[in-house]
Amino acid sequence: MKKRFVLVMLMAMTCLTGCVEYKATMDIKSDKSMKYSVDYAIDTTVFGEEEIMDSEDKKKLEKEGFAIEPYEHDNMKGYHINKSIKNIDAFSSKDDVKYNLSGILNEETQDAKIFRVKKGLFKNTYYANFEFDASDSGLSDNEGEEPKNDEEGTSDEQLDDESLNDLTDSLMNNLDLSFNIKLPSRAISHNAQNVNNDGKELKWNLSANSVDNISFSFSIYNMGNIILCIFILVAIVVAVGMFVKRQKKLKI
Repeated sequence: MKKRFVLVMLMAMTCLTGCVEYKATMDIKSDKSMKYSVDYAIDTTVFGEEEIMDSEDKKKLEKEGFAIEPYEHDNMKGYHINKSIKNIDAFSSKDDVKYNLSGILNEETQDAKIFRVKKGLFKNTYYANFEFDASDSGLSDNEGEEPKNDEEGTSDEQLDDESLNDLTDSLMNNLDLSFNIKLPSRAISHNAQNVNNDGKELKWNLSANSVDNISFSFSIYNMGNIILCIFILVAIVVAVGMFVKRQKKLKI
């Protein structure tokens, strides 16, 4: 009886879209600072007032330096999780890097490298190679039970199990999962499905049933080096001008 009730509930839920929202965003600025945030929420008309994260998960996130704030939008209710980084160079490596977007609860993420960087005098080029696996994010924990067989063949219970598995997969495909990037300049390369703001804003629609690979590259000017070079150039021009002026006076 309970299984049939769950089956009916799942059938109703598959008619809805976006009953679970997971939107991750990296906002990278021209000064190399970055804010990483995740809006993680569920539809209260479907799930009621059920908590999307327990206290242990919250403590792990806070230990990793994330701030956790309540998040509500229309019928969606959950949390806005965010973390600010002063300089992405501290989280970049000259070697190839593969970053797990979905493993933010992993205690090793505190010192993880996010980008591969190619440093230059006037600008740095950053290469991102990310992976999103919903099984690491807690979004696909509800797995259907294994079908049961009896001696007389397929039973109503087995049919229910199979339907439950199919409907669960269908529900997972209707989740609103995305990864968004905001860049200070147009992306050099990317494999995003959606592009806005002249290539400065990228969006990937993520899957709950498979692993997504995300790649993009971009450049940021080293304003400190540029200003220093301009200052040195101006100083040289002024020094040469003064030298020429002095030589003219000596000839007089």
